Amino acid sequence: MRLWFTETAAIGRMTTSGAVTEFPVSTVNWMTAGPDGALWFTEGAVNKIGRMTLTGVVSEFPIPTPNAGPAGITTGPDGALWFTESRAIGRLALTQAAPVPLLSEWALAALAVALAGLGVWSMRMHPRD
Repeated sequence: MRLWFTETAAIGRMTTSGAVTEFPVSTVNWMTAGPDGALWFTEGAVNKIGRMTLTGVVSEFPIPTPNAGPAGITTGPDGALWFTESRAIGRLALTQAAPVPLLSEWALAALAVALAGLGVWSMRMHPRD
């Protein structure tokens, strides 16, 4: 059994005996297990979605929205990866070459997405009055 965790510029793996292995990446915001068995993560500082195999091989997928600032990511019930941008929600199917923003220009920033039973849910930040 392994525990996976993120650091600012690395994804780490820890065994139950405490052995730690770190895999360097450019940046990491959030991470999720993908439907393909790989780890998927957002790279807000470089505007990409990253994928890492369990052996540490990293692939990156640029987000077409300029300065998207990807944050939250999860696997949806449709088998695609859903992620938040600073003002949109995006989707990346494993058959696509690049992520696609779907719901864009929200009045408020989308912060996180989560899988909840029947669908994908998003959390937004509300300004104080």
